[in-house]
Amino acid sequence: MKKIILSVLAICTLVACNNEETLQQPSPTAIAFGEAFVYKTRATADPSISTNGENGTKAIDAFKVWACMENPGGAILNGNVVSKGEDNTWTYEKEEYWWPDHTYYFGAVAPVANANWTLDTSVANEYGAGKLSFTNVDGSEDLLYSATTVSTVGMTLGDEMPPVKLFFSHLLSKVKFTFANGFETDNVTVKVSNIRMSAPKSATIDLAVPNWWDNKEDWTPDSDTIQLAFDDLPTLDINAEPASTNARLTIPTVKGHTYTVTFDIDIYVGNVHAYKVEKTSVVNNVALEMGKSYNFTAAINPENLNLDQIEFDVVVKGWEIADNTDIDTDK
Repeated sequence: MKKIILSVLAICTLVACNNEETLQQPSPTAIAFGEAFVYKTRATADPSISTNGENGTKAIDAFKVWACMENPGGAILNGNVVSKGEDNTWTYEKEEYWWPDHTYYFGAVAPVANANWTLDTSVANEYGAGKLSFTNVDGSEDLLYSATTVSTVGMTLGDEMPPVKLFFSHLLSKVKFTFANGFETDNVTVKVSNIRMSAPKSATIDLAVPNWWDNKEDWTPDSDTIQLAFDDLPTLDINAEPASTNARLTIPTVKGHTYTVTFDIDIYVGNVHAYKVEKTSVVNNVALEMGKSYNFTAAINPENLNLDQIEFDVVVKGWEIADNTDIDTDK
């Protein structure tokens, strides 16, 4: 009887051990996101998004992420918002996990707030998240994209995986204008204002193609255009350094595009408002590339204003002979 009892106890003990071992098996590690790096831009009064808000830019604070295992059919993240907290950690709702021996594909787009972009993921593949459409309202919104691949081959369930690093690229081009006082007269000052540039209003880029960044025909602008407005410049005297406008962001047109630029010029001579004109310039066949900053420069001078220089024609009037005057020598 004791033997039977011992056998039963042994069986119960064995079962308990098995249950305990099952409970102690490692659980999958949650997918986490590390710092989001944005490739730097350089300009003042800059609407660009950067990693930490350097040089007057906006710091990235959130992005939407898509992710899948092996192929789009294995989607695990579908436009989830990943937000930056006060402690600089990136969090999202409903955590997803790493599983061993798989390849994960990630694609992320920013900004999230007041965004004017949409992403069609029906054509997503291992090269990218799909077709991205963007509408430019006034040139003040940046557009960022990042894609990366993570392999868990050789990972064991429960191994700690490092956070996903995302390096964001600027999908738009950046433009500003710089004007100089080209007069050689000390008392002439120049004021440039109401600066406008025509630009595509909307476009689509296919991110689901091999080497999409090097494919210079990815952006397909629509026919509609907008007018990008730039800040007025300070009055420039002859000794002033050239002045630059704030920057505006525009959809790239790398096939070559014609841009119309208009601006007002006021000329002062001393304290007198001498002249005002609206100038229109056409910039032909300009190719603006993704992630590049452009500075259009111009000097306001007599030649490009078609001014007629003040000239002098000097004639010295001949002497008029007066009547003779007699001198009285008797005095």
